[in-house]
Amino acid sequence: MFKKNSFVIFLISVISFSVFAADSSTKDQLTSALSGFRLTSAYTNAFNLYNMDIYSENTIGGALGFEYTLLPELGKNLDAGFYGRTAFQNFVPDNIQLKKLNSYTFSGGLFTQWDFFQDFSILVSGGMGFLISDVDFVSAENGKINDIYYDFSIESDFSLRKTILKTKKVNLIGSAGCHWAFYNEKSESFMSIGPDFGIILDFKPFGTKPVAGEK
Repeated sequence: MFKKNSFVIFLISVISFSVFAADSSTKDQLTSALSGFRLTSAYTNAFNLYNMDIYSENTIGGALGFEYTLLPELGKNLDAGFYGRTAFQNFVPDNIQLKKLNSYTFSGGLFTQWDFFQDFSILVSGGMGFLISDVDFVSAENGKINDIYYDFSIESDFSLRKTILKTKKVNLIGSAGCHWAFYNEKSESFMSIGPDFGIILDFKPFGTKPVAGEK
């Protein structure tokens, strides 16, 4: 009877340990995956060039997105990964023909980030996507145009970043940089370039192993 009970206790212990180990392994994998994830937000102010500046010289708007580090050790202090973002832009009218022009951009691409002293880093990215524009336009030749247009877009970013707050689970990063974009709709095209300023939530601390003896 004692042997039987001992075997049952041993079997339960083995099963419990296996479940705990599996849960720990899954937790470690999720933690490791989350540590490469960043949520991004930015305020943008771009100057329009090449065809668009006739109607609107600048835009104001904002962007939300994410970044995921796939190659955290690509080189010394060099990371690489992919990003996705959506942005809203209000083209400020500078011509009586343009009544309203709002746009929504959906894009994605690749980035590299170089970390250097005192929690500063430089990020360079490039990608593509599409632009959805809501246009209200009055033309002497074509009459009134109130329609939705779809444009192909290519974009690139250069930004300087600095960690401004550290916690056990997430870091808060400030960002300042320059955003460049090229848009094409059938035979028409235009460009925009300008500064952007953002706040980023970095989940890197999730993947940091606690120091022995640390509570």
